[in-house]
Amino acid sequence: MGLVSRIRATLGTEIAMRTLFEAATVSELASKLGPETDPNRGFERVLPLRPRGTLRPLFCIHPAGGLSWCYAGLLRELHPERPIYGLQAAGIVAPALPPSSVEAIAKDYISALREIQPTGPYHLLGWSFGGLVAHAMACQLQHEGGAISLLTILDTFPPRLMDEKKIPTDHEWLAEFAQQIGLELPAPDDEPLDLLTLVEAARQAGYVLPGLDRDQAERMLGVLKTNAQLSQQFRPDRFQGDLLLFAATQGQSSSPEAWRAYVTGHVRVHEIDCKHADLTLPASIATIGRLLEQHLQALNP
Repeated sequence: MGLVSRIRATLGTEIAMRTLFEAATVSELASKLGPETDPNRGFERVLPLRPRGTLRPLFCIHPAGGLSWCYAGLLRELHPERPIYGLQAAGIVAPALPPSSVEAIAKDYISALREIQPTGPYHLLGWSFGGLVAHAMACQLQHEGGAISLLTILDTFPPRLMDEKKIPTDHEWLAEFAQQIGLELPAPDDEPLDLLTLVEAARQAGYVLPGLDRDQAERMLGVLKTNAQLSQQFRPDRFQGDLLLFAATQGQSSSPEAWRAYVTGHVRVHEIDCKHADLTLPASIATIGRLLEQHLQALNP
C-alpha cells in the first residue's frame, strides 16, 4: 500500500493493488502505469497474488476485515513457481447480504477455489478469522471427497463454549478496523475515533487505496463485525489429517491444545515471537513463509 501511495504522489498516476501484484518486475509494472479503468481491482472475491506457476497453488483466506492483501509477504518466501491466491469477502466494494455462518462462507469459497483448481490435493491457509474458514473448508472438501495436503492456520483457535460474548465498543471496532488497514491509532488521550476521521487519516498516510471510499469503509467495518460474531458461533468439525499452526507468543490467551479435538493427526506448532496483530508484518511473515516453504517442499508438488 505504501508503494501504491508513492506511485500516486511521485508520478501522478493511480494503480490498483491487484495490478501491483500482477506485475512481477519493475519493468512490467512500469508498462502497466496509466489510467486505471477500475479502481476497485484488488477487492474481488479472488485476489491473484501470483496467478502463474507450475506447482499446486496456495489459497489464503482473509482475516475478519475481509481483504487478503496481508499475504503478499509470502511471495518472497515461497517458491516462485507456487501460485498464491487470496480469497476475499463480498460486500466491501458493493452491498451484499451478510453470510449466515462460517460454514456458508467456506462453501462459497470452495466454489471459487474449484474454478481455479478443480481437483485436489489442496493447500489452505488462514490467519485469525481466516483460520476458522480454512478449517471449515478443509472439512467440507473432505466430506466431498477432496484431498487436503496442507492445512495451515495463523494464530487462531476454536471458540470456547464457555467464553463470555463481550460486545466491543465502537472505539474497539474502529481500532480493529485500523489494524486491518495497517494504520497506527492515535494515543488513547486524543480525540475519540470516528470512521470518517480514521479513513481520512489512513488516506493521507497512504494506507488506503483511492477506491476505498467512505461507503466501502463502512461496509468493510460491517464485514468485520459480522465475521467477529460468526466466529463466536462457529463449532468446528473434525479434520482428518495434520494441522500446521503458527502461534504468536506475545499476549497469547489460548493454547494449541485447543485444536487437538478437531484434528485426527498431529498439531505441528511453530511459535512466532510477536503479537497476533503483527503476524503478517514483514519480519513475522518472512519467518512464516520460510517455514511454510519447508513444509511445502516436504509434500508432493
